[in-house]
Amino acid sequence: MPCTPPNKQSGKERGWNTDNEIEFIDRLATRDAAPDLLRGYLLSLGKRTDFATLEHDSLVTHVQLRLSEVERRPS
Repeated sequence: MPCTPPNKQSGKERGWNTDNEIEFIDRLATRDAAPDLLRGYLLSLGKRTDFATLEHDSLVTHVQLRLSEVERRPS
């Protein structure tokens, strides 16, 4: 039986949220294959249908910003 933690415990939000997802995007941007990873991530956002509590527009904006930064980095 899978264990799914509650969204809230003692008034604190638990689980994955927009800030966690932005941290994930930032980690992708540090990888050698960052441009490809970020482009793939952006494409997957377009196919995703359930964002739960994630803020779609914030994620799109953030990944576009990181992608433009890594594309300007010298090789």
